[in-house]
Amino acid sequence: MSTAKRILVVEDESLVAFDIEQGLERQGYSVTGVIDSGEQAVEHAGLYMPDLVLMDIRLRGDMDGIKAATEIQQKYQIPIIFLTAYGDESTLQRAMVAEPYGYILKPFDRTELRAAIEVALLRANLAKRGTRKIDSAMLEHKVQPLEPITAESGLKGKIQPFQFLSRVSPFSSLPEKELRVLASACQIQPLKAGELIAHEGDDDVPCFIVVSGRVALIKTSLNGKELIVQLLPPGDLFNLIMALKQDTAPLTARAQTDTDILRVPLSHFMMILDQHPEIYRIFVDQMAACLRASHDFARGLAHDRVEVRIASALCALVPRFASNQEEAYTIAMTRQEIADLTGTTPETAIRTTKAMERLAILNLERPGVIKISDLEGLQELAESE
Repeated sequence: MSTAKRILVVEDESLVAFDIEQGLERQGYSVTGVIDSGEQAVEHAGLYMPDLVLMDIRLRGDMDGIKAATEIQQKYQIPIIFLTAYGDESTLQRAMVAEPYGYILKPFDRTELRAAIEVALLRANLAKRGTRKIDSAMLEHKVQPLEPITAESGLKGKIQPFQFLSRVSPFSSLPEKELRVLASACQIQPLKAGELIAHEGDDDVPCFIVVSGRVALIKTSLNGKELIVQLLPPGDLFNLIMALKQDTAPLTARAQTDTDILRVPLSHFMMILDQHPEIYRIFVDQMAACLRASHDFARGLAHDRVEVRIASALCALVPRFASNQEEAYTIAMTRQEIADLTGTTPETAIRTTKAMERLAILNLERPGVIKISDLEGLQELAESE
């Protein structure tokens, strides 16, 4: 089992420092100390060797956060994330000298901070392992010409890895040669509904992206009950982030519908990150959005009333899975899947969604499809006490 990552907080505003410390500990990190001066921060870093430092730029005393961060980097190679209320160009340019792993403007929320921390720790881990660069021999790898994607082909059918990756950010921004090298090493794997991709506790976390369909990430509770904690739509990068941590699989991954996934060799993916560190910013944004959605989703599922749980689940699914048709949002999902997602029985899910249909919030005419006719009404139900 992996130990909690150790973080030093350097912040001279006591209330802000306390809030950061409490938030970190609630998220499972270990705080080695809360320091309010640059000199003490350098000394503390040498004594305790934290995994990461959260550094305010403006500090009391002669040594500000940038000077302290530079010294910590030079002496101990500990990753730094700057926290500051100053986003002007001169401060940013001075901060870049310290080669920070992140730069967050105040005020920030805990979800954004957690995402920045995880990506910084990931980058530091990759740097320690010394990922190798793509060499010229790999760039000369021959790839067969590919058929162009038409509007009708979508993401299904005969789509090839290069075609898919060229439509998924951040890979779509890569030079074509590098993208073709990565794509040539990838493989699209078809899966039937219910087919297992990885089991919680496996030694290796599979590195994949959903091409079509939907993958459920599942956590098993102490009493053996399976709880869906995340659903991955096409193009979602969440599982790539998990794979980069190279720990045991924290979740079970299972195709919830007939699904195609793109298997991505971890070594090739790490090379791309090493060549293009700017991609980490995209991972921070996507991870922050994912954590925020998971938080909102979990808050809804904690409610005692089943209609609130189902309404919350459907609202959370809209931005990631719904298609907008005829002024209504359509989600391809059965009531059984809604029951699994919200921890209730299929009978209760059917009864509850039927009640929403009578209120003209949902339209359930098509089997296996939930059409949201009144999104505002659904949101009001999700937020009701």
